[in-house]
Amino acid sequence: MEKSNKMTIDCGIMEDLLPLYVDEVCTESSRQAIEQHLTDCQNCQQKLSAMQGESLLPKVPVQQEREQKALKKSFGRIRRRWMISLIAVLLIVPLICLGMMSANEYRKEGMCFTNLDEIATAKAFLKNLKQKQYEKAAAQIPFAEDYETIISHEYETFREDFKEITLSGDVWMVSSLYPQNGIYKGNLDIVAALKEEGEEAFWQYMIYGYQLGVPVPEEIWDTVVGENTVSENRNGTDLYFAGENSTEVYNQAEAGFGRLETAWGVYYIDAVTYESIKDADRNILLQTFYYHMKMMPAEIYQAVADDIPEYIAQMNAAFDDWYGDVFSMTQEEYVAEMEARFVQSMKSYESQGYSFSDISFKDAYCSDENWCIMLSVVEKNSAGGKEKAILHLNVDGEQVRLGAWSASVENKEFSLGDAISVHYIPEK
Repeated sequence: MEKSNKMTIDCGIMEDLLPLYVDEVCTESSRQAIEQHLTDCQNCQQKLSAMQGESLLPKVPVQQEREQKALKKSFGRIRRRWMISLIAVLLIVPLICLGMMSANEYRKEGMCFTNLDEIATAKAFLKNLKQKQYEKAAAQIPFAEDYETIISHEYETFREDFKEITLSGDVWMVSSLYPQNGIYKGNLDIVAALKEEGEEAFWQYMIYGYQLGVPVPEEIWDTVVGENTVSENRNGTDLYFAGENSTEVYNQAEAGFGRLETAWGVYYIDAVTYESIKDADRNILLQTFYYHMKMMPAEIYQAVADDIPEYIAQMNAAFDDWYGDVFSMTQEEYVAEMEARFVQSMKSYESQGYSFSDISFKDAYCSDENWCIMLSVVEKNSAGGKEKAILHLNVDGEQVRLGAWSASVENKEFSLGDAISVHYIPEK
């Protein structure tokens, strides 16, 4: 007869072992013997149930309890993993944002730490317009600053701060200041120093150093550059480069030189200047040489001296015609009039059936130490059509000025930009 491996326990011993079983402190062999006894003993099952506080009498209560604990433990692990993942995301996202803002701070572009106030100011300005609080918005526009600019205007005179030098057998006129506002333009000492080293070194520096505002005579260009000139087409323009290496260094739309034919000869001029005068008439050409060139041949300077004074007189007269009335106003009167014009402009915009919505931040960039905030808006016209546009708002403290605006290609007219951009117009 086969010997049984099952261990039998009477109910008296079970009563002593059940507390150990409930607290899970008994040995593995005792646990197996207890569960074997519980399978067949209804009385001991009831005692166990009373100890556990359960209303149901499981057939093998410990096994089910173990399964439930294992299930709870599994769910606990999953819950902890989700919590850890959530906390990680909550920590990582701000770190990414901080990293992007730090990079933007370095590049002076986009949203960063030092332009949050400017972004809020620009949004508040448009929000005032959207809510038809035109007077409040007008108070943010620096009309007082405009008044001071007009009152402090200095009438232009022809500058004669040009120095005469002899270069390559010709007489040249060199200036160290821009004619307008006395802004620094060039350094006469550099010209003198390079001239002492020899004219060849001077022209090589002008050409290979890509000096702005220095016209190079064609015969000098051919001598210095020779066959190394490379022709590149940039936006429909033939540009010339001083050697093959130059095309690698200056291979941009605004780089290189343009070949300019004039009544005084052919000159190679930096592409920036060349693009603005390649198709210009004589007057524009002379104005460009006077206002932007660091040096020019004596014959061109003589043409400038003959024509520019008349042009300057016309500009001064035009300023008087436009702003003459302002000189009879106080600052308070000027600001009050301009704010009234602004409010009227916005009311006219509204009366024509225009409105705008969906104000959102687009981008930002630093200009003249002030932030220009780009806000996106959606304009609705009187016919119900909608167009997206970008407003460039220059923000200085609590003051806002419209810098520019751009609309979609399909948009023929962006009325909000015109309504905001209010300038002084003399009453006729």
